Amino acid sequence: MPNDAIKLEEDDPKLRGRLSPRASLKEAMEGIRQVYANVGAGPYSRVTIAAALGHSSENGASNAKVGNLTHFGLLDRTGSVYRLSSIGQAIVAPTSEAEEKDGIVKAAKSPGLYADVLTAYSNKALPAMLANLLARNYGVLPKSSEDVAQRMRETFEFAGLLRNGILYADPELPKAEVVPATASQTTSPVPQNATEVTLPNPAPAPSQRADTEGKTQSYTISLGSSGKIATITVPIPFEALHVKRISKWVEYMSSVVDDEDLG
Repeated sequence: MPNDAIKLEEDDPKLRGRLSPRASLKEAMEGIRQVYANVGAGPYSRVTIAAALGHSSENGASNAKVGNLTHFGLLDRTGSVYRLSSIGQAIVAPTSEAEEKDGIVKAAKSPGLYADVLTAYSNKALPAMLANLLARNYGVLPKSSEDVAQRMRETFEFAGLLRNGILYADPELPKAEVVPATASQTTSPVPQNATEVTLPNPAPAPSQRADTEGKTQSYTISLGSSGKIATITVPIPFEALHVKRISKWVEYMSSVVDDEDLG
């Protein structure tokens, strides 16, 4: 068979597997900043983008970088013409920290593969064997699944969506709500399946206590890779004596609960 009749894997969509970025979001952001600094917001062609990224001509390496920028929604494309997208603008020329942070989160969710995984595992533990999951259920080629999984994890962590092994749709945990104490709140025990306690900020100064007396604050506690959570409600002000009592309770529960149950 002549060489020109041999179809390489990279040229055959059936053999490529599902497309995804070939770089992490952090790397793509460095690229879009370079493009913006050198040629502005566009419009521009692939050749112009390649030159802005330091390539002497359009080639496989430059095309892969352009693909990364479009996967993350940093560039808009109409036919063969590219422009900086609204997401890209929020990252390269933000008017506030909040706008930049929002742009980063939107970029992390832009690749179709990433969006599908985020939908399936939001508020759950991201599987430890993510590479195998991508190959079996999401159309990623087995030979590239490890690299794809690594870039996905790096991107979710960079955007603040992957924290302590749990995947979230938003970059921050909801702020704890401070509410007046009720009889049920003051008498309810700490959840018995809690095995770790996240402590709040130090107790307020004496001059502030008048505004916080009789109030409580709740904190969410991860119970491991299973995705289960517990909630602990503490009084405000939260003092050293309270910490010691909770610590003693945790020590006691650790002695009566099987290690296997503690996970």
